[in-house]
Amino acid sequence: MPETEALSRLLLTLERALMSHEVRTDVERLCTLLAYDFREIGRSGRSYTRDDILAGLPQEKAPMDVKVDHFETTCLSPTIALVNYTTERQTENGPAKARRSSIWRLEADGKWRMVFHQGTPTL
Repeated sequence: MPETEALSRLLLTLERALMSHEVRTDVERLCTLLAYDFREIGRSGRSYTRDDILAGLPQEKAPMDVKVDHFETTCLSPTIALVNYTTERQTENGPAKARRSSIWRLEADGKWRMVFHQGTPTL
């Protein structure tokens, strides 16, 4: 199994990258972070494929300032990791909070890529 503390730091860095405006608007960078079979269930409950994300995220206009808390990593196998955490961002309607889960897979090229992500709104 990978060393959990080092892996947790790496996956937190990758998760934060996916929240950054710079990465979210760069299709090439998104392709390096999202697995070909990536799926997401968004805060709205809508399901997204990798192609949906690659088409939609680069169109975002404003950067997001997201606070991440309670980041935890669980190694499910030597090549699969589950991360859970909470986020909070300010919107024009006040704070938007969510509980998030992602599954990351270590690919044959030695890079970790996100396979699944879900965001669930919380109070």
